[in-house]
Amino acid sequence: MRLLSKNPLVKSFIEGLYDSTFTVSIYQKVTDQVTHQTTMKRVESKESYPCRVNVENMPPVSNAGVSPGIITQRITLLAPEDVEIPHGSLIKVMAAGGHASMYEASGVPVIYLHHQEVELLLREEHP
Repeated sequence: MRLLSKNPLVKSFIEGLYDSTFTVSIYQKVTDQVTHQTTMKRVESKESYPCRVNVENMPPVSNAGVSPGIITQRITLLAPEDVEIPHGSLIKVMAAGGHASMYEASGVPVIYLHHQEVELLLREEHP
């Protein structure tokens, strides 16, 4: 017996956890019509998708008592399983309150029956 088979109730429960939306930006080859030069440019998806960002604090790493440990975070994006999120793509997450954060997909998505999980790195954009 499969606990999480393709059950619509499970899918609707997971979708009920989504509290934000995101867009995916990937680098694509773009050819200038005038100069005919091909360059790599970041292209953002035209639609946004529902998601949830899970932040988990990891325990400090000990440095044998020399200095305080370093606290790290594991940031995971939970998203619908049918959205393509390539490794290294940029993820813009819009929280329900309107706050936007930029992340980089740091790993290959783990795809489950009803959702996928992608490890993220916080990306700080400099003005």
